[in-house]
Amino acid sequence: MKIKLIYPPENNSVQSHLLPLGLGHIMGFLKSMGVYAEADDLHNKVIKNNLNLSKLSNLNEIQNYIIEKHNDFDEISKNILSLTNLNGFDLIGFSVTDQSQVNILLVLAKYIKKTLNSKILVGGSFSNNFEEFQNKYRLFDYIVLNEGELAFKDIIDNSLNTTNKLISNTIYYEKGSKRIGPSVETPINLKKMPNFDGLDMSLYTNDSLSKPIIPYQFIFGCPFNCNFCSGHAKLRYKSPKVVAEELSKLSKTYNSNYFYFLHNTLNFSDNYLKKVCEEILKLQLNLIWTDSIRPTLFDEDLIKLLYKSGCRKLTIGIDSGSDDLLERMNRLIKVSDVEKTVALLSKYNIWIHVNFMVGYILESKNDLELTYALIKRLERHLSTYTISKFMLLPNSNIYNNPLKHGIEILSKTKNSKDTNEYNEYAFDEINNLNWEQKKKQQEFAFKIISFALKKLDKYGLMNNLDQFYSLVDKYDNDRIKINKILFN
Repeated sequence: MKIKLIYPPENNSVQSHLLPLGLGHIMGFLKSMGVYAEADDLHNKVIKNNLNLSKLSNLNEIQNYIIEKHNDFDEISKNILSLTNLNGFDLIGFSVTDQSQVNILLVLAKYIKKTLNSKILVGGSFSNNFEEFQNKYRLFDYIVLNEGELAFKDIIDNSLNTTNKLISNTIYYEKGSKRIGPSVETPINLKKMPNFDGLDMSLYTNDSLSKPIIPYQFIFGCPFNCNFCSGHAKLRYKSPKVVAEELSKLSKTYNSNYFYFLHNTLNFSDNYLKKVCEEILKLQLNLIWTDSIRPTLFDEDLIKLLYKSGCRKLTIGIDSGSDDLLERMNRLIKVSDVEKTVALLSKYNIWIHVNFMVGYILESKNDLELTYALIKRLERHLSTYTISKFMLLPNSNIYNNPLKHGIEILSKTKNSKDTNEYNEYAFDEINNLNWEQKKKQQEFAFKIISFALKKLDKYGLMNNLDQFYSLVDKYDNDRIKINKILFN
């Protein structure tokens, strides 16, 4: 079986400086099985070739194209797909990690079905958005809803007639009947080093960034159980020695020491994290890396070790300045933990990005005031930030037990009749705000917290990965020199 893996275009003109990790994981796995596979990034290629995708935003027109009421999108589909080679591949797999890719992929899938005999697979963090369209149009042969390694293995085994079992983590149709494979986590021994061979590395650099930023993941799943989160997979992790060896191979292969670690909780174990840093230092890799942590990092010796191993920025999910709200979220942290962690990271010159969530269930005026006050206490230590509005996620504790958490789920709503920009579940708070009131409350809270964080806007350039890595590298993380550039 010959397989082509593609990162489809997003509907924006922002160049990605990160190599596509989802493709890298599956490429690494397929190569370990001896399967012929190629990968391509159509997002950055579309930007390089100045293709205008603005027409691919109207969902009604896209659905009319799918049912062949018009063929207006044939030309743009042909132009996009001409940027890669699809001939001779048995399976074309798409990795979707951004909501804006959904509309575009619906169009591309229809065009592929019209012009090629290849089967089509879609996976990634937004793959569940295709299920409703699949029920109507059958554009995709496979929709992979969770980790993809075992799905590909089952598809390949079935194609070789060695098995005829249900395909793991996958929705598909067989002889006209809908099949749903078992939900299975990939064993850690099958989580191979990502492989980005075949990608044009120049697509990920620019005048500011001389080398690509390599995404890497060595911790999978999460041991915690936050009520709003839908990612409750079993915790699995690579050995510290394997982590360092893979980082060394990736750095040499793709000629870059810039790494972007992608974890929910890097510091699930201080002892494990210490060993990872020690193994990195043994190999003298000279990395620059970033990641995300829980605000429970209190060991100064460990923080010094993090910095020495190349850590230059950490993202902290703070969410709220209210201990009561954090408890109802089941975050298992206190505001005092946040303050202690932030102060220590700042002391050792690690840039800090913070995430806040507004409009959580039964969030009160007092909760909001406590969050505002916490920001004012912390702001001298912080650099960049993200604010999100609470959204009810399928398979979260709240979604699975709405009454227990004080809500009644009403329906799945869309932000617009004509687009598929995002989907969300509407809900009423029991004996409190209805859905319309809740949306207004979230808008108000967003404005308040945005105002509280306004002083950090001067660091806005550091939100751009190319600028962050290049400046930190060029000036050896000298904050005085970097700040002069940012503020002048």
